[in-house]
Amino acid sequence: MLAVFVIYIGAIVRSYGIPKSVSDSYYLMPVKYRPLFTFFCWGIAIPAFIIATSPYMFVAGTAIALVGAANAFHDKFIYKFHMPAAIIAVLASQAYIMFDQDLMYLSIGFVSFVALVVLVTGVFKKDFKYFFWIEIAAFFCIFYTFYLKLFTV
Repeated sequence: MLAVFVIYIGAIVRSYGIPKSVSDSYYLMPVKYRPLFTFFCWGIAIPAFIIATSPYMFVAGTAIALVGAANAFHDKFIYKFHMPAAIIAVLASQAYIMFDQDLMYLSIGFVSFVALVVLVTGVFKKDFKYFFWIEIAAFFCIFYTFYLKLFTV
């Protein structure tokens, strides 16, 4: 799961620079490579189902899988599925972190980071790709939680 994330995000950033969002990487790639975005999302979602036996993470994993399936979100119809799924994935994963894993400090840190990024980008830098960094922070929270779940007592 972590390897899928690091390899995909690393390749995107190295090849195309930092995208507006992780989902926007779909449009940066040549058409023949666009299915990689779906495989990336499913490579995150499926292990999440396996690692976390929680209804919250089931919802988050399902939403991440839907984000991958509804990848061409510039289309108005697909956008109606993609964006709610992305929001649900973040909210459900944070609920898993807070309520199932009792890591309130991690969710408070995430919300603080989001507030800081939105505040700073709104005031100082308009072209900062804040969705990308918020998504990276959300993935970090999930990976850190899974690390604690799997490798600590």
